[in-house]
Amino acid sequence: MNGQKATHYRAVIDASRVGMLQNANKEGSLLNDMTGEISSITMDVWLGEKDLPVRLKQDMGRVKVTMDFNEFGATAAIKAPPAAQTADMTQLVQDSQQS
Repeated sequence: MNGQKATHYRAVIDASRVGMLQNANKEGSLLNDMTGEISSITMDVWLGEKDLPVRLKQDMGRVKVTMDFNEFGATAAIKAPPAAQTADMTQLVQDSQQS
């Protein structure tokens, strides 16, 4: 995986067992509008050297997220963008789900 030896693990978590997600997964919620009502979450993780993740993949209904990790322990300076460079995307996301 990404040029490293890695061990793959998979977990399938029933939506009824993921705490607050149960409340957010109700009809009309933004999460439900984005994902469709989910009955489970599938998580795949590949662990490399020192048992650190190399890749994490999540499948939640229509939403699929993959993250690759390259290094750990580094500190990144993060600064919030100015308000003029941000937007409320709620309506856009809701409208895109109705298409």
